[in-house]
Amino acid sequence: RSRHTVIYLHNPSIGQTGVYAAIVGALGAVPRYRKAELIAQAMNLLAAEEHERGRLSVLIVDEAHLLGDDRRQERFPLSSLLAGFGQAQRTSSRVRLVVCGLPTLSLNLKRARTYAERMVRHVIIGHLEREDAWDALGIPLSGSGRTFDLSLVGEIVERTAGYPYFLQFFGGFLCSRVGRADVLLK
Repeated sequence: RSRHTVIYLHNPSIGQTGVYAAIVGALGAVPRYRKAELIAQAMNLLAAEEHERGRLSVLIVDEAHLLGDDRRQERFPLSSLLAGFGQAQRTSSRVRLVVCGLPTLSLNLKRARTYAERMVRHVIIGHLEREDAWDALGIPLSGSGRTFDLSLVGEIVERTAGYPYFLQFFGGFLCSRVGRADVLLK
C-alpha cells in the first residue's frame, strides 16, 4: 500500500478549471464545473487522502512556467493554485505541491499575488552530472520500446552539457521525428 497519492500534470495550460478538474478526476471523483465549487472539491479530496486513507498527496505540475499571472487581463492561475494549496496546507499539512519549469518560473512565483516566496522552497536544478544526464535519457527510453545508440546518447549529453531542458528537448524530438525503434548516430 502506497503512502503517497501522486498526481502529475504535464500540461498546466489546460487552464485553471482544467487543473482542478484533473486533481478531482485523479482522486476518483466527478468534477463539479463551477469554479468555486471545483476548487473546494479538489482541496477537500486532497485533505481526505490524508484523513481517510493516511496518504500524503503530492501534485506535480510540470511546465509550470506557463502559469504566469496576467494582471491586465485579471487572470491569476498561478496565484490561485498557490492560494488553494496554501489553504489546503493550513487545514492538512500532508498536501504538497511541486512546480517544475523553465527559469521564468522563478519570476512568475515572485510576481504571484500570494506570499509564494514564504510558501515555497526554491530549488534550481542546473546542469546534470554526466551520469545523471545519461540516466535522464536512458531511464525514460528503457520503458518506451526505443533505443538510442550509446554514441548518440554521449553526443546529446556532450552537446547539451547536461542541461535538463535540452536533454528533454533532444530526446523528445528524436522520439517524435525518427520513425525507428533504434536510433543511431551517423
